[in-house]
Amino acid sequence: MARTIKSVWRQPARTDYRIEFIRHMDGFTEPEVLHVVAGAFESLDDAVAEGNQLWPSIHDARGAEGFRVSPNGGKPIAHRFRGDSRL
Repeated sequence: MARTIKSVWRQPARTDYRIEFIRHMDGFTEPEVLHVVAGAFESLDDAVAEGNQLWPSIHDARGAEGFRVSPNGGKPIAHRFRGDSRL
Protein backbone atom coordinates (compact mmCIF):
# COMPACT_ATOMS: atom_id res chain seq x y z
CA MET A 1 0.00 0.00 0.00
CA ALA A 2 1.16 3.52 -0.76
CA ARG A 3 1.74 5.90 2.11
CA THR A 4 0.63 9.49 1.98
CA ILE A 5 3.14 11.97 3.33
CA LYS A 6 1.61 14.97 4.96
CA SER A 7 3.60 18.16 5.05
CA VAL A 8 3.79 20.08 8.31
CA TRP A 9 4.87 23.26 6.52
CA ARG A 10 2.33 26.05 6.53
CA GLN A 11 2.26 29.41 4.85
CA PRO A 12 3.48 32.01 7.37
CA ALA A 13 0.84 34.39 8.64
CA ARG A 14 0.94 37.71 6.82
CA THR A 15 -0.45 41.13 7.64
CA ASP A 16 -1.41 43.83 5.16
CA TYR A 17 0.66 46.99 5.59
CA ARG A 18 0.60 50.31 3.77
CA ILE A 19 3.88 52.19 3.25
CA GLU A 20 3.45 55.90 2.51
CA PHE A 21 6.42 57.91 1.27
CA ILE A 22 5.95 61.47 2.47
CA ARG A 23 7.40 64.95 2.72
CA HIS A 24 6.48 67.79 5.01
CA MET A 25 5.23 71.07 3.63
CA ASP A 26 5.40 74.42 5.41
CA GLY A 27 2.05 75.55 6.74
CA PHE A 28 0.46 72.08 6.73
CA THR A 29 0.10 69.72 9.68
CA GLU A 30 -0.25 66.57 7.56
CA PRO A 31 2.59 65.60 5.23
CA GLU A 32 2.12 65.22 1.51
CA VAL A 33 1.88 61.57 0.44
CA LEU A 34 4.04 61.15 -2.65
CA HIS A 35 3.83 57.41 -3.24
CA VAL A 36 2.06 54.42 -1.64
CA VAL A 37 3.05 50.75 -1.57
CA ALA A 38 0.66 48.23 -0.06
CA GLY A 39 1.18 44.53 0.43
CA ALA A 40 1.16 41.55 2.75
CA PHE A 41 4.26 41.17 4.91
CA GLU A 42 5.22 38.56 7.49
CA SER A 43 6.03 41.23 10.08
CA LEU A 44 6.25 44.95 10.68
CA ASP A 45 10.04 44.65 10.40
CA ASP A 46 9.64 43.24 6.88
CA ALA A 47 7.41 46.17 5.89
CA VAL A 48 9.94 48.67 7.29
CA ALA A 49 12.76 46.86 5.46
CA GLU A 50 10.78 47.20 2.21
CA GLY A 51 10.38 50.93 2.89
CA ASN A 52 14.12 51.22 3.52
CA GLN A 53 14.87 49.53 0.19
CA LEU A 54 12.50 51.69 -1.84
CA TRP A 55 13.16 55.00 -0.10
CA PRO A 56 16.36 56.05 -1.97
CA SER A 57 14.78 55.70 -5.40
CA ILE A 58 11.54 57.41 -4.36
CA HIS A 59 13.56 60.19 -2.73
CA ASP A 60 15.51 60.70 -5.96
CA ALA A 61 12.40 60.57 -8.17
CA ARG A 62 9.87 62.46 -6.04
CA GLY A 63 11.70 64.07 -3.14
CA ALA A 64 10.37 61.86 -0.32
CA GLU A 65 11.77 62.90 3.06
CA GLY A 66 10.66 59.73 4.80
CA PHE A 67 8.03 57.06 5.04
CA ARG A 68 5.48 55.74 7.50
CA VAL A 69 4.02 52.26 7.84
CA SER A 70 0.51 51.41 8.96
CA PRO A 71 -1.68 48.36 8.97
CA ASN A 72 -4.17 48.81 6.13
CA GLY A 73 -6.91 51.05 7.43
CA GLY A 74 -5.02 51.95 10.60
CA LYS A 75 -2.89 54.70 12.07
CA PRO A 76 0.86 54.77 11.36
CA ILE A 77 2.81 52.54 13.73
CA ALA A 78 6.36 53.02 12.38
CA HIS A 79 8.18 55.74 10.51
CA ARG A 80 11.57 56.86 9.29
CA PHE A 81 12.71 60.29 8.19
CA ARG A 82 15.87 61.76 6.69
CA GLY A 83 18.57 61.87 9.37
CA ASP A 84 16.81 59.32 11.58
CA SER A 85 19.47 56.87 12.77
CA ARG A 86 17.15 54.64 14.79
CA LEU A 87 16.38 52.34 11.83
